[in-house]
Amino acid sequence: MGKSVWDADKVRDDVRGYIIDELGDPNGVLILDDTGDLKKGSASVGITRLCWSFAKICGRPWLRRGLRITAVGAAFALLYSTNKIVYLIAYWAGYQPTGERQIAAVLVTIGALLITIGLTMPAWGPTLKITRRWEDFHSYRQLEPLWRDLIAALPELELDPTLRRSSTAARDIDYALTRRVAEIRDGRLALRPYTDASVTALAEQLAEQAALTTEERQAAVEAAHLACALRRHGAGLVAAVPQPADELHRPDGGYAGEVAWLTLVTDAYARSPVVAQTLASDGAPHPTAGDARR
Repeated sequence: MGKSVWDADKVRDDVRGYIIDELGDPNGVLILDDTGDLKKGSASVGITRLCWSFAKICGRPWLRRGLRITAVGAAFALLYSTNKIVYLIAYWAGYQPTGERQIAAVLVTIGALLITIGLTMPAWGPTLKITRRWEDFHSYRQLEPLWRDLIAALPELELDPTLRRSSTAARDIDYALTRRVAEIRDGRLALRPYTDASVTALAEQLAEQAALTTEERQAAVEAAHLACALRRHGAGLVAAVPQPADELHRPDGGYAGEVAWLTLVTDAYARSPVVAQTLASDGAPHPTAGDARR
């Protein structure tokens, strides 16, 4: 093998063809690791650093978790290399330390196991039912600030008041989350007569000044519309120029994309300075019972 003549391009094409034919998947994640095996300490440092850094900016939850577990596994691989170096220096210094093989076996086993789990987690993680239920419950709680204010202004939208209790919602979280998403969307439609088109330009200007990403800007504009519409609804003031229906953001990704989008909007509604500044600059009077955005 060592003396054979290799055609790197043909080998690449063969491997590429095999991957496409046998392992191809539209939702697959390809990770190329050319840094070597567990015995190379410098490679372990690189894997740890890269995986941990990319985990901070990764949008997919299971890929993010997998990258972090891979980083921890690479750290154990680095400890394996460090263990070898320490024992080698000890032997050179004239000492006779024991237990090197046992320690090395533990470190390499843990490192290899964590790296294997981390690299495969994006594929099997989303299939775990208990994790999906937890993520759904987390989304249900994240949507509460916006949902609560909408229901306070439009109580007729609430179909099942028992779902206000987290314990009740947790027993049938699929239904509870579906109801919460539907009621937020129903509230958005009910507030359309109070959604003024002038808020769009104002919120976009403030979002641009805040240097938000495209997705964050869209969520902040949507949240600003809802906050201003709630205040106009409380004051009984219909919008002079209602926002056109075709300007409403329609997220991709089906139901999961809808949940993710409304979570972003709710977070902006509750925390974004853009929403607060838009409310302060909007010309609508405050309702006598207090601001609808509590």
